[in-house]
Amino acid sequence: MATRAELNRLTANLVALRDDLHAAVEAQHARIAAVHPLHRESAVNLIHYVELRRHDIRAMQEELAGLGLCSLGRAEPHVMATLTAVIAFLQMATGQDQHEASSATLSVAPETVLERNTRQLLGAVPASRSTRIMVTLPSEAADEAALVGSLVTAGMDVARVNCAHDDREAWAAMIHHVRDHGRPQLGPCMVAMDLAGPKLRTGALQPGPQVVRIAPTRDASGVVTAHGLAWLTATGAPFVCSSRTRGERNACGASSTSPPMASSQRFVRPPTSEPALRSAVSNAPRTELRRSEHYRPSNSRCACTWATRSC
Repeated sequence: MATRAELNRLTANLVALRDDLHAAVEAQHARIAAVHPLHRESAVNLIHYVELRRHDIRAMQEELAGLGLCSLGRAEPHVMATLTAVIAFLQMATGQDQHEASSATLSVAPETVLERNTRQLLGAVPASRSTRIMVTLPSEAADEAALVGSLVTAGMDVARVNCAHDDREAWAAMIHHVRDHGRPQLGPCMVAMDLAGPKLRTGALQPGPQVVRIAPTRDASGVVTAHGLAWLTATGAPFVCSSRTRGERNACGASSTSPPMASSQRFVRPPTSEPALRSAVSNAPRTELRRSEHYRPSNSRCACTWATRSC
């Protein structure tokens, strides 16, 4: 059994939560004012719900459940009314002022609001089922009235027109065919116009650095037979496969168009084993990799090397 101090603490936490809900509504006052009066109360309730879910109320929910009270887990249809009712009950249990209790109910039952909005959007509820059936009309529906009639007869409740396709004349023809096939028992079939969004398309890719993949060599069974290697060089002297003689260039498969070697550069053959590569990397300063276009080794398993620059 909870003590009075524990009930007072729980009540204070719930009151603080309610104050945050009120503050959230005040922060969205301009946006709420722009909502149609018919849906303004629902907009306020939505803000209450979003603000409620921004709080971690699990501890309070456990305490409320232990007291046999509503734990706010199903409060989404009427957030403020549910929270206010719980606060009022706790205030009554601890002998506090209960002036909040009068606002613990909504002027319109939330189920009625939901049912009304659903009926206006999707039409009347069919007698044989609790769900509505929405069918996207194909382009042929603009010219084939019989096709639309068969869909209505089969139980279509909402005809969806995909405005990302066809044109206004086709849409109008589809709607005309839907309206021509009424449903005496349920009223006209509803029409949903699904407006097309922005058509974002990509063009030709601009020239730029290509993705280079370094992968190990595997045998037919998938066992690695040779590791993929990357040669890292210092910032001031990136590896350039160039030399003073054609023979040295041919030794590493370099192109004859490689840039001339500076006086401070020398021909360096990259490590050919993983231990040697690990040793070179471990002794190198922190660097940022960038692709070097100068090295084209004859070994087809590695089609590039890497130059570096300081981070």
